[in-house]
Amino acid sequence: MLNLYLSNALLNGEQLKTIYLCLGLLFSISFFVGAAAIGCVVVIIMKGPAYVADPYELPIENKNLEKFPNL
Repeated sequence: MLNLYLSNALLNGEQLKTIYLCLGLLFSISFFVGAAAIGCVVVIIMKGPAYVADPYELPIENKNLEKFPNL
């Protein structure tokens, strides 16, 4: 398609429309892929090297809360 566009041949409206649609699709896909790649890089940078959460001590268990009440 691009070779047809860059040659010196006369193009009708339908051929030009097809060329412009293909170029628009090509640029749109490349922009979406680029935006997704930038988003992935941002997430990787924000996440950092630590993949484990900070440890935190659990509260003391009260076993009496697990017993059923006597009705």
